[in-house]
Amino acid sequence: MNRHTTVKKSLILFVAALMCVAVFLSACDGNAFKPNFTAPTGGNVYSNGGIAVQYGEWIYYINGYASSASAENTYVDTNDAPRVGSVVRIKAADIADILAINEKDDLSSTEKSKAIAKAVSEKTDIVVPKIYYSNNTTTASINGIYIFNDRLYILTPNDKLTAGGASQTSQSVLMSFKLDGSDPQRHFTFTDNSAQVWLYTKGDKVVATYILNSKLYTLELANDEKSVSNEITGDDETVSDVKFDEAANCLFFLDGDGSICKLALGDSDKTVIVDNSAKDDEEESTVSYTISSVNGGFVYYTKADSLNSDLDGVVLYYIDTNGDTYSEEIALNTASLTTYAWKNGKTVIVKPTETGFYGLYIVENKEGDLTCLLLPGFNEASIEVWKIVGDELYYSADGVMYVKNLKDFDAEELGDAYAVSTISTTYNWALPDRLVVDGHVYVFSFSSGAVTVAEFNVEKKTDENSSTFTKTVVDED
Repeated sequence: MNRHTTVKKSLILFVAALMCVAVFLSACDGNAFKPNFTAPTGGNVYSNGGIAVQYGEWIYYINGYASSASAENTYVDTNDAPRVGSVVRIKAADIADILAINEKDDLSSTEKSKAIAKAVSEKTDIVVPKIYYSNNTTTASINGIYIFNDRLYILTPNDKLTAGGASQTSQSVLMSFKLDGSDPQRHFTFTDNSAQVWLYTKGDKVVATYILNSKLYTLELANDEKSVSNEITGDDETVSDVKFDEAANCLFFLDGDGSICKLALGDSDKTVIVDNSAKDDEEESTVSYTISSVNGGFVYYTKADSLNSDLDGVVLYYIDTNGDTYSEEIALNTASLTTYAWKNGKTVIVKPTETGFYGLYIVENKEGDLTCLLLPGFNEASIEVWKIVGDELYYSADGVMYVKNLKDFDAEELGDAYAVSTISTTYNWALPDRLVVDGHVYVFSFSSGAVTVAEFNVEKKTDENSSTFTKTVVDED
């Protein structure tokens, strides 16, 4: 009798447990994320990667900086509480209208802030409720969201638990979604969220090149975490001194032998540019290389020799890797100058005068002959070179970032005003993102966790209007 009663009670408890699970699953399903708009198709993509990407008439952007990988990250409806770090979208034309609220003289500053927050809330859509997160602070320029083949790609903390119930948010998952946030696909899990991941297309396929724990890999994306990772480095080999060539879409790095190597994004085999493997009569090479800078397939570097320290870093060398053969040439007979690689052995330097003015110069040859790129008299403040991409020089002076063409220039002109100089300032993993929309120059950036949009006035060379564009829930007055 007692045994029968015990079995009966067990069955009742089991059925009750099943009902609880069913209710729980039903509740979860009812709260699952559902798109509230139709995914756009056929749009042109501009400014891929970074905080914001333009797709046709829409701007997709990260809704603020998620400071913790352990933040709530489930794929559920978050309209009642939009997450910082999720992905939202706004019509490009609506940005100017929202920023114009700042110009209303009949509103107080508090009223303007409330009106802007309300407008952002109404004009934006949540695309992906999951958060973007990366701990890659080494190469911030490659971080951010990407759109390829009408799909949105993000890195997000791994929200799956181990078999023992432990968190795995220190890992990072590469996911993609349709542009309405539907059809979530997990492509690959990186064992650490500090992975440096370059996303790229090769033909009609999306591929990735990534560095993790100083090992180099390529990855051809597939759904259901069936992406195949191919290790470029050997079992006991690591890479170092990695430089990303933005103009040529390739990486230069030193392999385990200290050889200078090149890898085109999406390729599965490296190319050795300068071989530094040990000769037959030595255990290891006495020579070491340091990659100075890269641009457009040109790699600039210095040498050191443990047997002759007098030669260490004396000469700046370069190689053009765009052809089938590689020939070492001398760019400068002295490597003591701070130079920035252009091409064909030419470099760019910043040079001050005795009176405290700064100018820009192209170093034409190994003898150090100079061509003036910008006369010193135009700048009292120090000039800082940010980068050279192809034939375009990006530099800052007096708080403004300029772009100057290295092939066609006037030494008496600063160049085209690009943004305020903070465009080159990293906020944790993120760099500010610049988009040009219908004649407006907008800069998306993070500030105290919020996402800010500023309109840069090219003629006045300043940000004349800015507001917080983080989507939040706005209380109705």
